[in-house]
Amino acid sequence: MNGKILQKGLKALLASLVLVMLAGMTSMADEYVNMTKGEDNVYTSYGEYETYSDIYNKLVIKKPSVIAVTGYCIYTSSNTHSSLRVTLMNSKLKALEESSNFVNADTEKYVTYALKKGTYYIKVTSEKKFVLAAAVQAVSEKSGTSKKKAVTIKSGKAVKGLMCAGEKASKADWYKFKVTKSKVLKLTIEVNSNGYFEYYIYGPSYPKGARLGSLKDQKGTYYSINLRTNKKAKIKTGTYYIKAVRTSSSPKSSGLYSVKWKLS
Repeated sequence: MNGKILQKGLKALLASLVLVMLAGMTSMADEYVNMTKGEDNVYTSYGEYETYSDIYNKLVIKKPSVIAVTGYCIYTSSNTHSSLRVTLMNSKLKALEESSNFVNADTEKYVTYALKKGTYYIKVTSEKKFVLAAAVQAVSEKSGTSKKKAVTIKSGKAVKGLMCAGEKASKADWYKFKVTKSKVLKLTIEVNSNGYFEYYIYGPSYPKGARLGSLKDQKGTYYSINLRTNKKAKIKTGTYYIKAVRTSSSPKSSGLYSVKWKLS
């Protein structure tokens, strides 16, 4: 999974969109706008208003997906760009994140969300003129809802997981794998998200569990260690479990992650 899994090409797309749209933009009175689907599942919307307005850009998701959102506002007088303030909302216009995010396609600044099937709105806050884009990628994932229902991960194969917007903060994903030889364990976890996810490992070498770390839009590599010396150590044989949860500071975070393990 690439850290820029959805953002690729959005900057170039928006640049071309602006050239086309500026020539044909007209004032829009409606504060609710349907985003238009284009190539490669990129949805766009734009607006030009006489006064500063909050605009709700409607996006319909047909399958569980991860989306990357970017755009910018346009200063009418100078035709220059600046950051755009966006907020993800559900069909009842309730915010699905702790706070708004500022995005800017010119500086490749994006925000990532994971969404279940349904209707959502991306709110653009107090702008006169803007362009907005959301790249949508459906994701097939399978995770356990409890330790007893943990999904098996094969050695060397990354599995994807989604933490979707609107879920309970306490929701956890569980995975398991079996170690048959005592070697050093390497875990690779990669995250695309708008908030932090936290990961734990349980098993014969960690009977009380051990925290791996918190990740947001980044990749983490972890090795089995001796908890007393904090140095790499061979892991005991047996079944191990990985738990993925939201952190207490990011209870509304959402996004995509992957987990992979191998022995060396």
